[in-house]
Amino acid sequence: MSPEAQKDRAKRILIEIIRQNGGTFNLKTNLYKAFYYAHLRYAEKNSGYLSEWPIVRMPRGPGIHRADKLLSELVSDGLLEIEDLGSYEGFSFGLTDKAAKLPQMDQEETQAIRYGVRCVSGKTASQASEDSHTKSRSWKAAQNGEELDIYADISDSSTYRKRAAFFKKIGPAIEEALKGKSRPASRRPAAG
Repeated sequence: MSPEAQKDRAKRILIEIIRQNGGTFNLKTNLYKAFYYAHLRYAEKNSGYLSEWPIVRMPRGPGIHRADKLLSELVSDGLLEIEDLGSYEGFSFGLTDKAAKLPQMDQEETQAIRYGVRCVSGKTASQASEDSHTKSRSWKAAQNGEELDIYADISDSSTYRKRAAFFKKIGPAIEEALKGKSRPASRRPAAG
């Protein structure tokens, strides 16, 4: 998928998150967390990914890469209105009539997005942040700004440990192969 198509897909998911929340969304932090949870849920229940848009480590949990750009483009496209609620209250996001007329996403996508919205519904930004980063292995392992391997967050602990040990073991060989410095496999003398 091209970078532009990936960006359009991420914006479409944001629209659907707001739609599934009744057409408005009041906390930017919770919007980020709903995006994260929707991606996890989609991967748990379906083959493939809800989108390829990066989810990155932010100080208080997983966040949407370049979210401000996505949101400002949605405003420029006439699909979203943003109201500043004040320095401590944040922003209110509302769909325009133009956005409300967009077709709903498919059933599996909508179910995953609805789940993401439920994960943050009724929570303060602090509560939603605490829940997301407390449970996220990928967030704990990354530095601020780094893209997260969020799909590690859906594995049970035993599977995750086995996967991590496997990749730690083969990691150096993969790095060498990618650098083009891997040695050819040794040849055994022909049986004779």
